[in-house]
Amino acid sequence: MDIQKLKTALQKATARGRVALIGHDAPDVDSVVSCVLMAALCAAWQIPAEIILPTRADEQTRQVMPKFGVHPDALMKPTRPDDQLVLLDHHQALHEGEVCACIDHHPTAYPPEGDFVCIEPVGACALLVMRLMEAAGMELTKEQRKLVVLAMYLVGSLLISALIIFPALAAMGVC
Repeated sequence: MDIQKLKTALQKATARGRVALIGHDAPDVDSVVSCVLMAALCAAWQIPAEIILPTRADEQTRQVMPKFGVHPDALMKPTRPDDQLVLLDHHQALHEGEVCACIDHHPTAYPPEGDFVCIEPVGACALLVMRLMEAAGMELTKEQRKLVVLAMYLVGSLLISALIIFPALAAMGVC
């Protein structure tokens, strides 16, 4: 991970428009946590950035995140044509704006164009953002570390459920 490349990409982006930290459609805990952590990194670099959730977060996220002082419904807003998008927990630019960076844990054969692209198959996108924060010399707070663990746990739970449930359903001829 080239942390200086990310910092430079974000600094350049501020001259072109609002830096929009955007989670995927139907944001889950990992998507929102990744945005929250990225906002902390931008703040440490004195780069103005705004978290934007393009659609309403899932029920679990709306229940869990307020316990950490994050209210997903308040982050729902549209992007603008001049926005400089930092895609977090996804790699598809589905909304207005230009991609300046992408940080994702979903492998793809079609990465987006952008000044900084980090796509690594790890347990959660929040883990990638945490690694970027550490590479920048930031020490994560206890709350930030809890958020990373929460994101990894929930993403892992979904994966394990999918690995167990879908094959069982297929064996029963349900899907």
